[in-house]
Amino acid sequence: MTEQWWQERYDEIAEHGYKLRPRYHPRWQPSWLKSGKDFYTVEDGQPTIVRVTAFIFRSSTQVWR
Repeated sequence: MTEQWWQERYDEIAEHGYKLRPRYHPRWQPSWLKSGKDFYTVEDGQPTIVRVTAFIFRSSTQVWR
């Protein structure tokens, strides 16, 4: 499972100054479970394609897409 790979490395990646999307945090809980919304209508329910743009560099206000 690709998401599990990212979750297992979340802290190591953060130590290098990067932040992953919230869904990769080891303690992430799907937002649609509490909100009652359909999973495909919320950001963290969207299908993910692993790519470098999942990173946001902490010291920058720019988000790469």
